[in-house]
Amino acid sequence: MSRQPARKASPTLTVALFVGIVSSAAFLLIASVLARQGELTAAEVAADGARLAALASATRLTAPASGDALELTYTFGSRCGAYQGLAVLHRWQGEAPLPGEVHLAFVVLASPERLPRNPARRPLPALWLERDPLASDLVARGTAQRLFVELQPPDEAAEPALLGNVAGRPELAAAVSLGRAWGELVAPHHCKLRPEDLRTLATLSRLLRAEVCTADGAATRCTGASLSLYRDRLPRTYRLDVRSLGGDAARAAFGLELSRDAEGRGRSLRLRPLVALSDLPQGVRLAWKPPWPAGAAAVSGGVVHSRLYPPLASPAAKGLPSEEIDLESLLAASAW
Repeated sequence: MSRQPARKASPTLTVALFVGIVSSAAFLLIASVLARQGELTAAEVAADGARLAALASATRLTAPASGDALELTYTFGSRCGAYQGLAVLHRWQGEAPLPGEVHLAFVVLASPERLPRNPARRPLPALWLERDPLASDLVARGTAQRLFVELQPPDEAAEPALLGNVAGRPELAAAVSLGRAWGELVAPHHCKLRPEDLRTLATLSRLLRAEVCTADGAATRCTGASLSLYRDRLPRTYRLDVRSLGGDAARAAFGLELSRDAEGRGRSLRLRPLVALSDLPQGVRLAWKPPWPAGAAAVSGGVVHSRLYPPLASPAAKGLPSEEIDLESLLAASAW
């Protein structure tokens, strides 16, 4: 049999195949880049948590005329990591916080370049604290709802920054010099926080209340808590660290994963204890509540979910399941 000569590939077909392969590779590369664009590194997540923990450790809350519970939350309020704080004075009834909370909201910014007293010396890093009057409950002098936030720098001889919620008082803004040891608080941020992250962090700080609890015989004794809310590595995932208010750096760590509906509303929040990252010897009570109106003494919607977690640093915490928090019940039909 005679052998037919092999046909040469058409130049047009060869070019088309080459273009197709290159286009597919470029598409996969772009898709991979876009998928990872919103991610944070483990080091960036750890640095964000450490910044908030340092602020919390140096912050003191006082309500000199009230015996109600105190709570402090720190989170981020801008793409490049400006700090936001929320001090809360509130009461608990059993396992649930009650309406009638008093809020003192404030921002913490790296102080801009200023005129140093001695131009020959490099000025120390500083923070600028400012009260947010639109998100705070301002009260009259002498009332039991007076609430004060004090930020004490590492050098105890330095003057602390003081903010208060008393209307007409000068505690509207204050600056504090940090010293060299706190330089990381004003160090450049990764600037990867998205508008969705900022909206979510601000909303969670209004919905979540916490206590640090210790078993005292047959009873459980609970005290105020300090909360840090920040982004985790993947988009729509977040971290919650709970510490004893005014205590050491020991924490109970939780992971939060947000899911939204087709219209962008928060649908549910999956909460899971991060036992491996926790070293707080006490238990933690977490309560999720609606965003009550300012000054409301009674509301129609109560606490949706409340649970007392055992010390996450203990063997009893191993195998704790994740929980689903119903955000639709908390936020009704409002978009956030």
